[in-house]
Amino acid sequence: MMKTNDRVSIIQSLLKAQESDRKRIAADLHDGLGQSLTLIRNRALIARSESGDDFRLRTHLDEILSLTDQSIAEVRAVFSELRPARIERLGLKKALEHLVGAVEHQSDVKFTAEIEDVRNRFTPEMQSVIYRVVQESVTNILRHSGAASALVSLQKGADAAVVVVHDNGMGFDPSGISNNSISHAGGLLIMKERVQSVSGKLLLDSAPGKGTTVMVQIPYEA
Repeated sequence: MMKTNDRVSIIQSLLKAQESDRKRIAADLHDGLGQSLTLIRNRALIARSESGDDFRLRTHLDEILSLTDQSIAEVRAVFSELRPARIERLGLKKALEHLVGAVEHQSDVKFTAEIEDVRNRFTPEMQSVIYRVVQESVTNILRHSGAASALVSLQKGADAAVVVVHDNGMGFDPSGISNNSISHAGGLLIMKERVQSVSGKLLLDSAPGKGTTVMVQIPYEA
């Protein structure tokens, strides 16, 4: 039987490799597809400015511009999902606030963010784990909960940072998680593995009609 330390080491290696792949793919999207779409948009703008009174041509170019803008927005969204670059640029606190704000803007769920700055207590890899856990929790809320409101909290405890993501949605029976959707069960499993990789604990509290609370504790000495 595999020892716990060996298992955690393997998980850490896998997650590190996964983040490395995410960054590589994100860079390819940004430097390749993203720049190509921007060039297409600029060419279409030039063509539109030179189209004169040709209404039909201007209509086609307007459609090209609209489709290109949509594609650029989609690439940016995928880029943000693949690489939480905002952690490096803004810090974990502002990156999480931006994530919650963006999700609220794109949904009907009213989110409240109560985020404290803990970046000085954790390595960049551990900050990435916190970000991914919140990201997955928020995604689960949108996909499964049917909630009207939700809270995302990151607070400093005496010995650990505490992440809480709570929603007032339909909830579910955690004991029957294997009977829930594969994406939901898989998302929770991934979160648990991430948290364990940094010696943390994940607690799930939910019941039908009672909403769902995900609480994560990550010790500073991890």
